[in-house]
Amino acid sequence: MEKFGERKPFTVVYTTQRLSPLMIRNFMRFRKQLFIDRLGWDLKPDGDLERDQFDHGHAEYGLLLHKGWIVGGFRATPADKPYLARDVFSHLATERALPTSGEYWEISRFGVMTEENPRLQRIVGVANYAMLFEFAARRKMRSLIALADLTYERYLQRNQIATIRCGAPQSHEMGHPDNKIDLIVGEIPVSPDRFQLPEKFAVMQKSLEIYDETLEDGLVRGREAVSA
Repeated sequence: MEKFGERKPFTVVYTTQRLSPLMIRNFMRFRKQLFIDRLGWDLKPDGDLERDQFDHGHAEYGLLLHKGWIVGGFRATPADKPYLARDVFSHLATERALPTSGEYWEISRFGVMTEENPRLQRIVGVANYAMLFEFAARRKMRSLIALADLTYERYLQRNQIATIRCGAPQSHEMGHPDNKIDLIVGEIPVSPDRFQLPEKFAVMQKSLEIYDETLEDGLVRGREAVSA
């Protein structure tokens, strides 16, 4: 029997609410299950969905699917439009101003969810990051902006991915006094002259079947077209 991860199992879709309203609705349902139900974040659900004011018309989405099911994803917003870190968490940027240029994009609602299997979680996590870095290269971004807890920063550093803090970590209560995390806001420089994609993400990138619905020609970008 074929094992998960052995034969290029992931499909990637880059899209918007206008192009794929049903798919984005499913991603918002995934977000509610992950961030509110499982992680206990203090977010206000909209029925069985999780969405906020930053799910606006300028947001794009990266969706990671396995056998038709969403297992990971993120929301991406150009920094010349309203975005979460600058408009809600600007108090965390005590050392560097948050960008306002369209060369920078904020990544939010980044996460993966699988069955309780550590190996699968690791594989899907690598695929989600591989999708993110491919998206950044495709959009010719200068830097990614992210609001995250320290576990994400440590993960990136372990994988030789440079990060730049915009301020020191600050403790934030996630809906319950016992559920606190140390939040930071920072950047991941991804311009070609500053970014070298680590091997395990490059290998995973080659296995992704990519559909970029924002392209005017609607052409499918398959495995053979993905650069490392």
